[in-house]
Amino acid sequence: VVSTLILRRGAVFAEVAADAAEWRAALDGRIAALGALHARLGEAYDQREPDHVGLLRTLWEAIVSPPGAPVQRPFASVSPLWMDRGFQREDPTTDFRGGGVLALENLVYFATHHGDKVRQILATTARDDEGARGVGDDGRPVAPKCYPFAIVGVNLTRMCAELVHLTGGAQAVQFSAAALAAACPSFWRLSASSRDAFHELYCVAFLLLDRRWRTTGASITDFADVLAATRLEVESLLATNPTTTEALWRAWIERSASAAFGGAGGSGGSGVTTLGAGGGNAASGRKGRGR
Repeated sequence: VVSTLILRRGAVFAEVAADAAEWRAALDGRIAALGALHARLGEAYDQREPDHVGLLRTLWEAIVSPPGAPVQRPFASVSPLWMDRGFQREDPTTDFRGGGVLALENLVYFATHHGDKVRQILATTARDDEGARGVGDDGRPVAPKCYPFAIVGVNLTRMCAELVHLTGGAQAVQFSAAALAAACPSFWRLSASSRDAFHELYCVAFLLLDRRWRTTGASITDFADVLAATRLEVESLLATNPTTTEALWRAWIERSASAAFGGAGGSGGSGVTTLGAGGGNAASGRKGRGR
């Protein structure tokens, strides 16, 4: 046996070296992918960048003028139709300031990879303007029960990025994979299964918020509390330590079926975009109730 090992030591060392190189390449790829997400979070939309415009066009084709729609409308970077999908202005790019190009990428990913779920949400959400508010019995405006799809998506991008420490605590901080792994080991493990792990986590978070919004009968004025409660629910799912995105979705299905979520509450995410009609991307500063 010893002589065999001696004779094969070169081959054994070569196999170990190959395995180590493969592991290192996978690790470097994961770090690069997470670093790219961090960079996109702080990257402002630029109409001179072809990939930015391409993403916006894809979003238009997915949620504004999808295939099979009764009327096919040509892409327009500025159009009132964007407001019908939850943007605050005819120019949707002004709403991406809270989440950078990553917010746009997340919306595109959700709409193209989980289109059936997005269509269900869009079928029951409405434009958040004065025309959607209605009037109460006392003649005073009533806050709408629907929520603006796009603006909620931008806020969820920021919330998820902060939750998994993709921001490093602040958007200007240089990304550190070691800091992310130490601060949120469950997401670090999840990110090893797929480069789309963050996008999938975002999609799950969106569906959690949508479910809570509808089951609690929330209105626009409750948004900060609903977002804070959604954050707690996402934290709870990550605490199950899913090692694949499939396991993450299974955990979401099980939780949804059992309706075992806790009540609204938790620390509100910073940088919550104001949802008032015609308002800009202002930080509300409102925080949710304590855990």
